[in-house]
Amino acid sequence: MTQNEGNLRVIRQTNQNIVIMEGMLDHEFARSLVPLAEKLTPPIIFDASRVSLITAAGSRVLLAFYQHFGVKPVLLNASPNILDVLKLTGTINYITLANDQPSLLGSTAK
Repeated sequence: MTQNEGNLRVIRQTNQNIVIMEGMLDHEFARSLVPLAEKLTPPIIFDASRVSLITAAGSRVLLAFYQHFGVKPVLLNASPNILDVLKLTGTINYITLANDQPSLLGSTAK
């Protein structure tokens, strides 16, 4: 099942949820991600291939998913700039990094 929420597209599968993000993951974008915590269950995969920039507020929302569920979310296709911010904020320790792996994306890989 696919659901669109602004700059987010959520693909719900039997065994995982994929959140495809687009644009800048800043304070405003982070506010739209927070309500997803109530709708999704792990494993949660955040596809950052279309994210141009992440701020500290954006990294905190990824940390919030870890704190809420007690399970590291997967961050897929993060650019070097995004990884730098995640390292600076310490969020990198609370997420699992992955590249485009068909085993993570199942039948949604295109």
